[in-house]
Amino acid sequence: MLAGSLRSLFAEDPVSGQIVGRAVTRGELPPGAASELAPLIHEVVEGQLLRQMVAGGELDDVFAHHVIDDIVLPLLAGSVAQPKKEEQPCH
Repeated sequence: MLAGSLRSLFAEDPVSGQIVGRAVTRGELPPGAASELAPLIHEVVEGQLLRQMVAGGELDDVFAHHVIDDIVLPLLAGSVAQPKKEEQPCH
């Protein structure tokens, strides 16, 4: 019974739908992607939030932008985010 309640809560996650909708508007994801991709976004964001809390990190705008711009959108678009200059490994 609890599992069913939680599943229905996750299925109705409006934030994930907004994230996908905005990405579609910007041309970063294909139209009609929200229904298929929103549950995946919820899983990824939830995992990153848990990781950040366990590590004692800040849940601020920098973290939010990192999760969405560097992890979620590149994964959903089927691409790999290019590391920022300061993050590139030395050769």
